[in-house]
Amino acid sequence: GFNAGSSLTSGVKTAQALTVTQVAAAAGALAWICIEAVQHRKATGLGIASGILAGLVVITPAAGVVPPAGAVALGFIASGLCYGAILLKNRLGYDDSLDVFGIHGIAGIAGALLLTFFIRAGDMPAGRDTVSQFAVQALGVAATIGYAAGITIVLVILVQKAFGLRLGTTGEMAGMDHELHGEHGYGLRTDYGALAALVALFEARSGRNPAPAEVPEDRLVGATAALVERGDLADGLPPGANHDRIASWLAEAAVPAEAGWFESMRIPSG
Repeated sequence: GFNAGSSLTSGVKTAQALTVTQVAAAAGALAWICIEAVQHRKATGLGIASGILAGLVVITPAAGVVPPAGAVALGFIASGLCYGAILLKNRLGYDDSLDVFGIHGIAGIAGALLLTFFIRAGDMPAGRDTVSQFAVQALGVAATIGYAAGITIVLVILVQKAFGLRLGTTGEMAGMDHELHGEHGYGLRTDYGALAALVALFEARSGRNPAPAEVPEDRLVGATAALVERGDLADGLPPGANHDRIASWLAEAAVPAEAGWFESMRIPSG
């Protein structure tokens, strides 16, 4: 698509760009699922998609000048670097929910720099060798990062002054679709077990009940969003006054096992 079309012709260069784009995407997908297999003993659909994307991004600056073997190498390298960047994000805790920097940013930088080592002999600019061309690529990457960072800072300041950058905690848990537009972006099934655990967890914090069994954080976040959506959540915590209402909701939802467990965690009367 965009790589082959960028040549604005229909010739050898177009075919070369199209070929290496497909090859890099395939190599990226293969590398990513191999990493997942080693780390988690299984490959995921999201991993395959992430690997494909990493391969497509890394080859974009290099599509016109590298051979298929170089595309394979770039695809494998990009997946490894991007996978590591996502692990680093999880450790540092910075906000990149769609891994835009972790995949697009890292793979784009890698492709712009590493293409130097895979350029076809006939495509190296006259008077340049690998070292001098790498310096040119590095300068281009640095200029791009500086430009993007500068414009982003200006836009962030403008948006913050005009609208604000973030919703409140409750609004974020409910989701922007619900909070700002009164709509639902995704029709996901409510995790009633996590919902019951969430309420019981808050009760346990107040010392009124034992702590519930451990529930993964992502399930608790989803349960919190469900409470927000129904208006049963006030100031981030389910108040005791809403306990009967939430228990009734669980019972009406035809999940007697979950509702029964929730009832066993209720606050003793008196």
